[in-house]
Amino acid sequence: MAHDNEKKLTVGDKTAVFVHTNKRTIIIASVAILVIILIIGTISAISSNAEKQSMIAVEEAQVLFQEWNALASDAEDRDERTAELEQTLTELIDSTKKGYPNMKAQYLLGNVKYSLEQYSEAETWFKAVAETYKDMYLAPAAAMNLAVVYEVTDRPQDAVAQYQYVFDTYEDTSAEAPHALFAIGRIHDESGNTQLAVSTFQVLIADYPDSEWSKLANSRLVVLE
Repeated sequence: MAHDNEKKLTVGDKTAVFVHTNKRTIIIASVAILVIILIIGTISAISSNAEKQSMIAVEEAQVLFQEWNALASDAEDRDERTAELEQTLTELIDSTKKGYPNMKAQYLLGNVKYSLEQYSEAETWFKAVAETYKDMYLAPAAAMNLAVVYEVTDRPQDAVAQYQYVFDTYEDTSAEAPHALFAIGRIHDESGNTQLAVSTFQVLIADYPDSEWSKLANSRLVVLE
């Protein structure tokens, strides 16, 4: 029959026919894919550069903070330096997303506000770091600082609860845990709750026998028992 004599198309032939037939569509699709790849690459490069610049900026802010913190309280340019530091940290917080630079800037600003005895603002920044970056390395320190703010603003019950949170959350992962436990015992001691103070110090000594805070607790137990 006639069809028996027709040449059978190979896979290569079929591919060639497809390409020829759909050449325009294939070209357009290829260009679109190339543009997408270029856009993704550009965005990644910009993002990487922005992250690098943020890391540099927060380390420079750390230096500014250290220099500011070393200033004498009556230094002539202290007010000007304070305003500069606060502006630097605020701009860094506003310009960064979640991540190390944002966390560090908030933590530093909390310390600035605490040093200025602006405790309400210090509380806001320490709480933001402790809650937003719970699993990052500055979170325990921020949580401890928040408890200190509660103490200096005469909220001992809030302070105890916050120190307890630090202990419960970072019991096995942070050196702040024994410190928090000691602080709980100290507040009970200062409040006249001797039995609670003693039991807290005993737990501290039993759980962290090599800690410096346990040595302090042991010294206090000598007086209380």
